[in-house]
Amino acid sequence: MSSTSASGVEIAVLERLEPRTLLSGSTPWGEALAHAIAGESDIGAVEVLPGDANRDGQVDGLDYNLWSDNYLAAGAGWEGGDFNGDGLVDGLDYNIWSQYYQPQPDPAPPDDPVPGSDVTWHTEDLPGGLGLVVLGTDGADAITVSRSGDSTILITPAGTYTLTETFVSVEVYGFGGNDLLVSISGAAEALWGGEGIDSFWADSLDTIADVEAAEAEWNVHQVTEFYQPTDDPAEYVSLELAGQDIVDPHTSSTYADFSGNPLFVDGPEYDDIHQGGVADCYFLAALSSLAQSDPGIIQQMIAPLGDGTYAVRFYGAGQAIYLRIDADLPVLYPSLPYIKYARLSPDGELWVALAEKAYAQFRYGQNSYDSLAYGWMDTAYRQITNSTASRTYTAGVSGEQLAEYIAGSLQAGHAVSAASTSTASDPIAFNHAYVVKSIESAGGQWSVTLYNVHGQDGFDWDGNRYDGVLTISLEMFRQSFSALCVSLA
Repeated sequence: MSSTSASGVEIAVLERLEPRTLLSGSTPWGEALAHAIAGESDIGAVEVLPGDANRDGQVDGLDYNLWSDNYLAAGAGWEGGDFNGDGLVDGLDYNIWSQYYQPQPDPAPPDDPVPGSDVTWHTEDLPGGLGLVVLGTDGADAITVSRSGDSTILITPAGTYTLTETFVSVEVYGFGGNDLLVSISGAAEALWGGEGIDSFWADSLDTIADVEAAEAEWNVHQVTEFYQPTDDPAEYVSLELAGQDIVDPHTSSTYADFSGNPLFVDGPEYDDIHQGGVADCYFLAALSSLAQSDPGIIQQMIAPLGDGTYAVRFYGAGQAIYLRIDADLPVLYPSLPYIKYARLSPDGELWVALAEKAYAQFRYGQNSYDSLAYGWMDTAYRQITNSTASRTYTAGVSGEQLAEYIAGSLQAGHAVSAASTSTASDPIAFNHAYVVKSIESAGGQWSVTLYNVHGQDGFDWDGNRYDGVLTISLEMFRQSFSALCVSLA
């Protein structure tokens, strides 16, 4: 049988083999692995578990990170995730890791920390100096630890605290609930998420002690460095989280501070998207359709870092690329804080505007909102999810085939969007991207429900032109749309 890996590649799912069989060379990759463990490759004569890239005796999330960082790289070796020794880090190597992945129980430190009703912290004397221990609750905690100079900055739901002691060890425990643990600082910390589906945003020096299988694909972010939008040393984007003024994308408009708005209120939703003054409907349709099909992907794409800045993840050449931005956004008039580009959601959420801002830095490396103009949803899907995405042109496809393709994609939980033709007419805007929300058959007739990322229908059609949702016949859809894009994430 087959499956789709974290990077969207179609891979054969191999039956789990006992180590003895694996080492006998009875599979295409078993022989290479047997030679490696026997010391006949550059791995050396060291006993090692299949999928254990860092050879620490455990097949865990740290090994997955090494595979993901080197996905599609040639010559990366065992330490880079090439577990079958074929010279390429790919889906077959992911198979090996996933078969032998063993979630590790939460380490029990000497004092057996327990959750409280609020996030607390204390210090402890260690042989090498002072240690900091941060204890979460059994709820959904958001805890950020960063370093600024000689101080440690601790941010919890109760406030921000500057700790002036020098710590040789920092440990953060999330316990129960779906926690957000952030420790991007350029210094070493240890994170325990505990129960729940946790989100980890850490740097390469940190240890994430208990990555669960459900967290490994999307929720583990280890940031070695932030993307640099310019070559100017004065505009360097640091791992130190100290509320710095970060360079903004070029635009002729004035920026205003929206840091008082929430990133999310009720999670990402398809109708959070309202396009502004740049032709990036393709990107916004990708975001909107993913918010409908799997909002968790969007929630793991962006996170608050606790100091008024945010980390945003895109993918390039199979590699995760992290950007750091602030909540300054372009407005139409200095005296009227009305955002020029992607608007806030109806609940005042920032996530769409911040994702668009980061994409303006990342897309072509031009650090400009103008660079967002025009594109395709399948490209945006791949850059957002690192998963396979397709583009299917509707010309020559029968109505029944088209309906079955749309229905099958939506039933499979995939994000679907559509590009209108240059000759489309009311109620469809021409040369525009729409989200395909649903398709239904009644009385032998198919109808397709769409969302216009402008946030309104654009034309009087169904009595509610300001909700962006409109339903049309399949025949009108065929006449008005030239292509469908589907994300397999």
